[in-house]
Amino acid sequence: MMKQTQSTLVFCDPANYAVVAEAAKNAILPTVQLFVMGDATVGASSVDELLEPIEGESDFRPEYLGDATKLLAMVLCSSGTTGLPKGVCLSHAHFVDGNVFSTEVSDGPIFNFSSLFWATGIFAVMTSLFHSRPRVLTTKPCQPDLLLDLVEKYRIENLFTPPSYVSALLAHPRHATADLSSVRQWQLGGSMVPPEIILRLQKLLPNGHTRSIYGSSEIGFITRNDVTVKPGSVGPLTTNVECRVVDEDGQVVGPGVSGELLLRHRYMFLGYLHNEEATKNALTEDGFFRSGDIGYMEADGSLYVIDRIKDIIKYNNFQVSPSDLEAIIQKIDGVKQVCVIGIPSPDGSSDLPMAVVELKPGNVLQAEDIVRHVDGQVTDFKRLRGGVRFVDGFPMTPSGKIVRRVVRKLINEAA
Repeated sequence: MMKQTQSTLVFCDPANYAVVAEAAKNAILPTVQLFVMGDATVGASSVDELLEPIEGESDFRPEYLGDATKLLAMVLCSSGTTGLPKGVCLSHAHFVDGNVFSTEVSDGPIFNFSSLFWATGIFAVMTSLFHSRPRVLTTKPCQPDLLLDLVEKYRIENLFTPPSYVSALLAHPRHATADLSSVRQWQLGGSMVPPEIILRLQKLLPNGHTRSIYGSSEIGFITRNDVTVKPGSVGPLTTNVECRVVDEDGQVVGPGVSGELLLRHRYMFLGYLHNEEATKNALTEDGFFRSGDIGYMEADGSLYVIDRIKDIIKYNNFQVSPSDLEAIIQKIDGVKQVCVIGIPSPDGSSDLPMAVVELKPGNVLQAEDIVRHVDGQVTDFKRLRGGVRFVDGFPMTPSGKIVRRVVRKLINEAA
């Protein structure tokens, strides 16, 4: 990202200074200025220097910089789960409009683990600033004990986490006895959310609701998910969002028919930073964003997201959704996390579904048990013909998503 932005100012925590300085040295022009959030160090100034009063400060007047719908406010990272992250350019209007969504959270503390360079992280900051709601921060990575400690200590009311964090929480022995009575809203998003995860988490929230959220860095929040949403649906479209569902030929399909979700928002992204080709490929001629997600919409406006197009496994001309199989496997006692990928068949003519599984500590579940369980619940073309591979853990993005492309690469290299 530093190579893409060529920033002239870089801010970082003192603990990360050595890494950031080295990255800046290799990626950015020598004119870059480094500031640390603390005492000055060799090669970097303290951010406190920027807060020192200067002459004429009281005479400052804000300057009109132009149309807020076209004026660049921030560059955030795309997810990077299927390729290298791209710089997503977002306008000032995008963030102001997006915070309308945040009025649905309660007045109590907000918490998530997302970094500032992800959309979920920056919207947590914006929600706190716009609506004067306290935000709990931690510099530590997510662990079930830490998450439960923070909720109990600070009486957190609003959380946003990826489903992988909740899976780890539900596998932890403390989950059944922890005090989660303060939680009013626990939002899940960032990747496919198995219905089983929602149901199990909801039972732990005596005063709150579990909601799955659908959005993207390029569009922002796409659906409004409330307690009346149908099971399995991510909800109806939020304000100022349009959705078109098309087949492989780009033709619009009707209610209940699956296809790629094309999305448009009045304040959607301005494009990918210094990447005109990627921007052009991401948009239709009339300005709809190609989400890369497969889904469908019912006649009442309920939207359902099935999977990522790039993740779909094609077996003998049948399409197999990894998330469908993952939802089944995730229910098996002893499974902590799972990622389903396609591996080449021996003759190279097709892809075979394989389950890559991380077990809970001390569990002795066998591959045959998982294959038998899945094959007994799915149609013939969805069977785990690629088998099961056990791993000690998964490569994850900083926002808690399994990096499927890396899992696929590791499995192929080990074959």
